[in-house]
Amino acid sequence: REGDRSSSPTNPNRANSPMSTEQTSAPTAAPDNEVSDAPSAQPAGPETDESTQPQQPQEEPTTAAEEDTAAAAPVAAATAPEEDAAEEDTAAEPADEAPTATEEASTSVMTTADGLSSRPATASAAGSGEAARGGEAEQEQEEQREEDGSSQTVAPGSSVPPPQFRKPFLGGFRNKKTGQEYHHASTQTPRPYRSKIPPSQKNHRETQTRIVRNKTQMTTVDSATQMTKPGVFVSDSESKYLDADGEYISYDERMARKENKAVVLQKHLRGVLARRRVRALRNQRDEFLQQQQQQNEMDELQRTLRAQRQADMRYHPKTPADFQQLYADVEQWRIDQTDVINKTASSEEERKSMLKALLDRQTKMLATLTVHKTQALKDSKEKKREKMLQSMAAPKVTVVESVTTWDGRPIVVREENPKTRRAAELVEMHNTLRMTSLDTEERLDILLQVKQIIADHNSKTSKELLGLINREGDLLIRSFGGAGLQGLRTRITNLFFDMLQDVTFNPIAEEYQVVRPDHRPHLFKCNACGRVLEKSAFPANAKVFNQCIKCVQKAGEAVVKKNYGEYERMLREAETAEARRGGKLVFLLQVADVAHLVEKIWHNRCALSGSEQLGDLTLTRWLREKPLSPWNVIVLAKKEVDRHERMEDVEETYNEELVQQVKMCNTAGKSVFKALAAKAT
Repeated sequence: REGDRSSSPTNPNRANSPMSTEQTSAPTAAPDNEVSDAPSAQPAGPETDESTQPQQPQEEPTTAAEEDTAAAAPVAAATAPEEDAAEEDTAAEPADEAPTATEEASTSVMTTADGLSSRPATASAAGSGEAARGGEAEQEQEEQREEDGSSQTVAPGSSVPPPQFRKPFLGGFRNKKTGQEYHHASTQTPRPYRSKIPPSQKNHRETQTRIVRNKTQMTTVDSATQMTKPGVFVSDSESKYLDADGEYISYDERMARKENKAVVLQKHLRGVLARRRVRALRNQRDEFLQQQQQQNEMDELQRTLRAQRQADMRYHPKTPADFQQLYADVEQWRIDQTDVINKTASSEEERKSMLKALLDRQTKMLATLTVHKTQALKDSKEKKREKMLQSMAAPKVTVVESVTTWDGRPIVVREENPKTRRAAELVEMHNTLRMTSLDTEERLDILLQVKQIIADHNSKTSKELLGLINREGDLLIRSFGGAGLQGLRTRITNLFFDMLQDVTFNPIAEEYQVVRPDHRPHLFKCNACGRVLEKSAFPANAKVFNQCIKCVQKAGEAVVKKNYGEYERMLREAETAEARRGGKLVFLLQVADVAHLVEKIWHNRCALSGSEQLGDLTLTRWLREKPLSPWNVIVLAKKEVDRHERMEDVEETYNEELVQQVKMCNTAGKSVFKALAAKAT
């Protein structure tokens, strides 16, 4: 038997196989000083040195069954070739069939070069006999190790007995010729567990700290008491007797006291609620008084600004409306003075002399107004010229809506091109020509620069400008200057400005020219001045184009003037309010229409308070769901507009007399403005 055990071949690659370190049944390992890292090149046999052989365990006494098994081992070895042939024919059968004890005992593990394990079909007869003899002992040892939950590690270079189980097929393939099964190393090799959560998160203080929360709950507690009664005796040795201090109170008295206390509590509660309500009413009153004070201050500020604007308009008139207001004031002053003269004159001769003096004063006033008007027109023209020159010299500004800054504003791009640079140089020369503080050398220098610039430009204006520049240069060389050259310099400046408006000389001037069509079919003749003018030269509200705007203005200076300043303000305020609310009919009205509506229909007074301060009146809607029009309007003071617009139903809020008065005024307005009403419908 020892000869059979010693002659059984061993697998030289078994010690270094990946699966060899996880076997559950193996003989006793060799000492550490006798273990070799490399497997043996030759199988162990009888002639092998005993120092290289692992120690064999002592054999146990054999039984009769073991002897029968050992006798049957050669027969199994003889029938091995036939089993190999049968296994090649049945290679397609499932790999998870349960093997017999003889097959388990005769298998061994071998490691290939690519890391896959193979299991040969049969082994030598000596190995089969050895497995048969020690099968039961090894099975008992295996069961004992499984119960203990431990495994034994085999040292490299030592022989490993075949395992007592078939590994499950978890991927791989089987060789039909040799019958070997090759399993994937990735599915057969155990891998260490790697968590997807990094250790830095798992070891954080928040994950390692235990959070404890306390919650208080009120649970139901049942208790019972018992007293002495017939049939039950309860000892009162441990009872405590309490003596009540004070008089005895009956149930009725107790309920009366509770009612009194409840009344006291109700009084205090009602007092608290009343004080809260009074405090809220007081706050509302204070807010209302504060808003009213702010509104009064705003109204006073507006009146002050209006008075200041009117004073500036009288002392420094600038616009045609200002001069129209002054003409109306002069005319009103003349009418008032005439009434006074008619009442105070004692005789006809005295009245005529006083009227003549009044006419002379009026004539001087009108002459002074004419001088101021001419100067204002000149200043206005000069401002327009300055504005146009600055616009020419300024870089082109483009607002990019699609790109915004960090605060949400669109980006503004300023672009300079050759046209703007050329315009900036010419505008600078024009401003230098207008300067009066230059000495003779500086004046000659700027004249020479202008002459060089316009030398290449051939036009009638440039030739005339060159002649004037040469003339001024000759006079300056002859030391002739002072106020005598003022007219010549003004002509040079005006001609240079005309050159700036020429497209061939200043290319950017094309953007500031008014394009007029070659044919002018809408031409009309003014019967007053006899000129043939375009439609734009006549009043916009004129039904017949027989008098131009200038003739109308001149004719208006000799007739009775009327002040339309406040009516124009009312119209502008109404247009602004209707633009926010979507109304359109008010934009068809003229200033004269508003004057007629307020004067003739509403009699220049507020419909509610009756105030006749024309500066405080304004136009608003009567019914707020309909647009503002002559038949849906009410004249109110500015401080009454907000309260009127907050009303849901004005006909239910106001008294019947006021409602009828407003309806009558709106009906009269609709009858006067029939054409506008027809257009609206």
